[in-house]
Amino acid sequence: MKKTIKTLAALVFGAAIAFAGATASYAYNQPTDPETETEAIETEGVTGMIEVPNDTYFYQHIISRDGDVISDIPVIIDFNATWCGPCQKLKPILQRIANQYDGEIKVYSVDIDRVHAQDKFFDFESIPYVVFLTPDGDWDDMEGFSGEQQIKAKISSVFGL
Repeated sequence: MKKTIKTLAALVFGAAIAFAGATASYAYNQPTDPETETEAIETEGVTGMIEVPNDTYFYQHIISRDGDVISDIPVIIDFNATWCGPCQKLKPILQRIANQYDGEIKVYSVDIDRVHAQDKFFDFESIPYVVFLTPDGDWDDMEGFSGEQQIKAKISSVFGL
């Protein structure tokens, strides 16, 4: 079943409002310097995987505040946390995939303790949570740890690559 960002955003919007007070407490982690707000943190030694530093970057480079996909090529978004063992085990797999599909797919890493923009669009209960997003807004996902072959099979089925 195809999913679209705008449809999901409408369904999740009410829940996002309910948690607005909780997310406000994370504001202290957000940079205040406009020049650093949009700079991505490149994962060490890997050119393909991009660490999303904050909500502003998420809205400017992945999904706009209106729910439009910004990229003109497919996107993989890895929602993770530094304290999550399976997330750390998945990271090198996604780094290899980012290198293998460099120029064909953008791979982003989103630390859920630092970035909260995704709350508006995705309703997930556990991590790692990986989203496969097409430029036209269709998407699919994988929840929990998945091996490299499972991820490549998902890339093939969702992106046709």
